[in-house]
Amino acid sequence: MWDVLGSTGPLLDASSERERQEREVFLVDNLAEEFTRAGLGRVAVFVAEASKPLAGLGAHLIRLLDPVLGIVADPLRLANLACLIERRDNLERLIRRVEALEAASPRPTAPPPSRRPDRLCAGDRKEH
Repeated sequence: MWDVLGSTGPLLDASSERERQEREVFLVDNLAEEFTRAGLGRVAVFVAEASKPLAGLGAHLIRLLDPVLGIVADPLRLANLACLIERRDNLERLIRRVEALEAASPRPTAPPPSRRPDRLCAGDRKEH
C-alpha cells in the first residue's frame, strides 16, 4: 500500500490544479483497491471517518516531522500522504470508493455446519 503513494510522482509538483486533482484521484482509487484487496476496507473507512476532523492537523504534523520521519520513510510518499489527507474531499472519495469496492466484491461465506459430528462425544459412545 505504501508503494501506491509514490506511484505518481510528487503531488506538490503538479503543473496545474487539474493535474494535481487527477493524481489525487488516481492515488485514492489505488489506495482503496489495495485496502480492499488486503481485507482492510472496513478498517480504512473507520480510520478515514475518524480522522476527518483532524486531517488538516495531521497533514501539518507529517510535514513538521518530515525530517525525522524521512529517516525511516520515503519523503516523497510522506509528502503525498500529507497532500492527500489535507483535503477532506480526498478522505470522502476514499470512503466512497472503498465502500463501492466492498459492495461489489462477493463476501466469503462460511461453509454450512455439518449435520453429523466428526467425532462422537464421550457420552454418545455405545457400550457393548
